[in-house]
Amino acid sequence: MDRIVVYATVERNEFCLSEVRRVLTTEQVKNSLARLAYIIRREENRYTYCVPLFREMLMGLGGEELEELLAHEFQSSHTALNSNTSK
Repeated sequence: MDRIVVYATVERNEFCLSEVRRVLTTEQVKNSLARLAYIIRREENRYTYCVPLFREMLMGLGGEELEELLAHEFQSSHTALNSNTSK
């Protein structure tokens, strides 16, 4: 889930919780943002990347490759959820 949050937001200079909730549940987003606190900083109700080099590295991949990474993470998480529910 953490990678989904990163790939979905890295192209923005800043973002808010509601923008990320479009792709994940509120609880998933909050848990991911708590784990990612070392690279994503919260200021009131906005989030920004506090490690510019990390963001620049991902931005260097380009939008198309970021979209592919995001799609892959969604597919992987969906597959993992399905395999857990079928047990």
